[in-house]
Amino acid sequence: MRAILGSYDSEMTQAEYSPQLTRRVREAEDMVQKVHAHSTEMEAQLTQALEELGGQKQKADMLEMELKMLKSQLGSSESSFPFCREEVDTLSMEAVKMAVDWSSRSDVHL
Repeated sequence: MRAILGSYDSEMTQAEYSPQLTRRVREAEDMVQKVHAHSTEMEAQLTQALEELGGQKQKADMLEMELKMLKSQLGSSESSFPFCREEVDTLSMEAVKMAVDWSSRSDVHL
């Protein structure tokens, strides 16, 4: 900002300097306020995205645990409960989708 303001020193007379400088400082302050507001908004969006990511990770972990339990139950009772295979397959697909979604979002760094 000093460089910008300094560049006007050589081009202006003393009478022009004060109003021009005041206008430039006001413009710079407005720009700083806009950047600050944008930064605050981006921080809020990042916080929300990280919270959602944590929820998705927790859901994926729960689905993975449930899948492991079902697979262990399936081994011992597959012949008596034929519908378990479909349930395991469905949960497997959900767990894979959640894991892929989570891993693609886990590149977020603070």
